[in-house]
Amino acid sequence: MVSKRLSIFGFISAAALVSGVLIGCGGSGGSTANVNQPSVKANGGMATVDSSPISSFPTSNKPQQVQVASGATVVVPPGQPAITPASTLAIIPAGTQIVSGFSLGVASGKANSTGKVKSMGGNPGEVYVGYTSDGPWLDTGVNVSSGILQTGLGFAAPTTSNPNPNWLAIQGPFTITDSNSGNQITLLGSLKCGFNVFNNGATGLPVTINLKLPANGATAAGGNYANVVVTSALLGSGTLNIVWTNPDGTTGLLGQSRAVNNGTLSFSVTNGKGGPNDVIPAAGVTGVVFNMLGVVF
Repeated sequence: MVSKRLSIFGFISAAALVSGVLIGCGGSGGSTANVNQPSVKANGGMATVDSSPISSFPTSNKPQQVQVASGATVVVPPGQPAITPASTLAIIPAGTQIVSGFSLGVASGKANSTGKVKSMGGNPGEVYVGYTSDGPWLDTGVNVSSGILQTGLGFAAPTTSNPNPNWLAIQGPFTITDSNSGNQITLLGSLKCGFNVFNNGATGLPVTINLKLPANGATAAGGNYANVVVTSALLGSGTLNIVWTNPDGTTGLLGQSRAVNNGTLSFSVTNGKGGPNDVIPAAGVTGVVFNMLGVVF
């Protein structure tokens, strides 16, 4: 599948990967001003595989270790529907590189409260699940380190045609570093990604992501893009919001909704956004949210 180029003028890292996440897609139309602005290139994705549980598990307010037919053991997050050996789990495998060049910020010193409802703000790299964009958030006990998911996560496919909505959030701060230029962009808050799981195990999670992001302190007029590929059978639309705090304390926001086109989302620069007046703070962005909940299969 060929993805389209997207000028997303920003990073897939706050209001969306976790929560996404990640994150955007094709479309070139960016501003030609300041095209030499520092940028950060990175790639990743959250491709899923399907498998069935070996045993039955009820709905739980705690994460559950579930062995699946493929031989792996995955964590089913708190609040998922009950599962049986006849169920299908959409699994993000352990070892998945969500984003390259990823390094964690300083830990908060707070202890992980696995499976507990709590506000965002734990240790960097903690992975939470929620069922609305605002939570409440449940600690899955799973972590992302060096951009890599340390334990597989399994999401229950529904038994009806109505999809199950899910939200993932990865706690910041973390920094993405371009391996060639050394330029960096920092996410201070969290990366959120909203997605559906369908009854055949397909999801709205981004399969692959290729990013060119404005670096800390740069304008968003440097030909930035995010190429995001989702399952080709998905229909509907997604939204991407990138949020930061301006020097005067006001909120800076770049956001768009775009239709899925042949398995890609194409966020492009419109209405003067993504230009030389959109400046990423030297400290980084507050957050990114990628939302594919509008998708139907």
